[in-house]
Amino acid sequence: KQMARAWAGRVVGGYSHLLETRPIVTKSLSAWALVALSDLTSQYILQSAAVTSSRSTQASPSLRVTERLPVVALDYKHAAVRGLYGLLFLGPVSHFWFKHINIIVPRWAARHSLSRVVSVGTMLVADQLFLFPCFTYAYWLFAGATEDGISHKPRDVIQRANDNIIPTLLTGYTFWPVAALVTYTVIPLNYRVLWSNAMSYLWNTYLCSLAAKQIKQQPPPTTSATTATSQRQTAVPKASS
Repeated sequence: KQMARAWAGRVVGGYSHLLETRPIVTKSLSAWALVALSDLTSQYILQSAAVTSSRSTQASPSLRVTERLPVVALDYKHAAVRGLYGLLFLGPVSHFWFKHINIIVPRWAARHSLSRVVSVGTMLVADQLFLFPCFTYAYWLFAGATEDGISHKPRDVIQRANDNIIPTLLTGYTFWPVAALVTYTVIPLNYRVLWSNAMSYLWNTYLCSLAAKQIKQQPPPTTSATTATSQRQTAVPKASS
């Protein structure tokens, strides 16, 4: 236990040092890793559900349990490419957003003799009305431009983003306001990007779990290529707060 604590302490200390000396690079790489991990988790959950559903319609009661375990093929290249959204956009933009809003809003509140509750509430509203929609729309544009098996024409990419933005926001508003409240009241400034990315990972896992339940209730897909494409499009790594 002591060795584990010492190792954890070194990791946390090293990460904190990098946040101080190379904040943008560190936060961007962290965002890339968590978005890529989220994509891999999404693939596993959705493929497991699809394979299990397919086998349940064909398996006989005499088969051993081990023969019914799902076999999935994770697309690491897809995850790495999807992670570029975190590296090039989510991480850097989050860094500057949290840095400046934590300066601008408290100064404005102090100048008008407003309470900390008003200051935090203002940051929360700004986060949900501006940052969240911006990140969500940017994600759909990026996903539409990099996903295999679909049209990458600018008009089609924009149309898919327009079709998905409102349903994604409405679903996200059941989770992200609470996460953002914790962000602006509990999490230290340097760790807010990491916290937000971690919340994105948890949220995406939840969405994939819901999608997996739907897959289990549907007939098995006809082709593996169609399955892989639809599974990756169903998973939506939230990028916000």
